[in-house]
Amino acid sequence: MKQHFWKILTAAIYVFAAFILAGCGGGGVSSGSLPPLPTFIAGSVTEADRARVVTEVSTFAASVVNRSDAMQEVVTFLKTKPEIVATEINTSGDAVGWFKDGVKYLVLKARPRRAALAKSKAEPKPITAVSEKTRSLPGANKAYLIHVNAGDFPNTIDTIDPILTQRGYDTIPLSGGISDFGQIQKAGLLYINTLTSVSRDRFGSQNTWFLTATPN
Repeated sequence: MKQHFWKILTAAIYVFAAFILAGCGGGGVSSGSLPPLPTFIAGSVTEADRARVVTEVSTFAASVVNRSDAMQEVVTFLKTKPEIVATEINTSGDAVGWFKDGVKYLVLKARPRRAALAKSKAEPKPITAVSEKTRSLPGANKAYLIHVNAGDFPNTIDTIDPILTQRGYDTIPLSGGISDFGQIQKAGLLYINTLTSVSRDRFGSQNTWFLTATPN
């Protein structure tokens, strides 16, 4: 999977995500039930070797994805790679491997396919425009809407955008690349629609990680 996982840090903003796993959290709780991670060595893995391992593991994972024990098979395969020094299955059921230099590698467990949202036969009720004099917004009036096109789930931005606009928000749709998150300033509302995975970081703290649109 050629996207990048980022940890979502706690922020003083409203976070809404729907229809698929929603990402929020950070900070974390110590993951005491798992063995401690080894000491990582900076610069111990070349980018060429990392790319080779990722390609080989991705190819293997695709060949076993429909098996009931697919993630355990991926973990077993990860253990055959000398560049990988630790493996486990995380809270979300995904396979995790750490390279010698501490770079974390995730292979996502297949998520159940979600049925398309049923369309109501009834005519939608018109949205009543809200006067700027009477609108009541939580804090700032900027609403950032992020949909990462990385899973089998609907893009709801087109539905949400006009509703928020009528409520007085200045809506800003984003594709979810890493650079997009640097644009978020003075947000009254942040909506993120993407895939997430719950697992520990190199320090043993458990966090929720979300998939961005930026390739590795």
